[in-house]
Amino acid sequence: MTRCSRRDTQIGVLTQKLRLMRQFFSSLRKRGIWRTLRISIFEIYYEYKFGTDTLYIIPTEQLDGTADAKVHATDYFPSSYLILHQAFSWLGETCRDGVLVDYGSGMGRTLMYASTIPLKRLIGIEISKELCAIASKNLDRLYGRSKRNRPPWSIINSDARFFDLPEDANLFYLFNPFDAVVVRQVIDRILVSTRTVPRKCTVIYANPLHGSEFASRGFTEVFRQNDDFAVFQLYLEARGSART
Repeated sequence: MTRCSRRDTQIGVLTQKLRLMRQFFSSLRKRGIWRTLRISIFEIYYEYKFGTDTLYIIPTEQLDGTADAKVHATDYFPSSYLILHQAFSWLGETCRDGVLVDYGSGMGRTLMYASTIPLKRLIGIEISKELCAIASKNLDRLYGRSKRNRPPWSIINSDARFFDLPEDANLFYLFNPFDAVVVRQVIDRILVSTRTVPRKCTVIYANPLHGSEFASRGFTEVFRQNDDFAVFQLYLEARGSART
């Protein structure tokens, strides 16, 4: 390794530490000491359990992907394991055998957590090819270590606006991965899919800055944990009328 590359690496590590420190103090102000401590404990526990290192903050401009897609994207930051635990625990048996679509799947953290739940299939959608590769590596390693092959998973390098939903997709996860423009287009695709094949759909929306977009399109907010996450549900009957 050259002196220059070592220096670049050191600067990169320092930059990451500063970003994480800012996030930590922001959480203290927003959530208080106890909840921030619980978040930290869950981070340590699950990173150790899964044998991964996914706690990075990557500004949008440093992500690979098309310029058009990045205009609507937010900075990469992984979902909190505590929030994942609370959201899926609240759903309980209602998500059993569900088909999960994780929009903005990043390094695969949500999919790794969801793999511990009796779901039918896991699908990650991510605009960054580099993050897709990291996520695939993380999931391959996790499944290899635990010697299992279920639930089956796939990571798809795609813009969420253009991803055609499988007809059985009924559970959706977002950690504020993009702006309201893309949220509306994702909702359009969910509605078109459910009108074709009527089914109940559940959306877990972490950091739900654009939650009103779901509420205005027939989804009912059935649960909210402050500003950390909200759960929306929708059921379209055969004639296309919404019933929640």
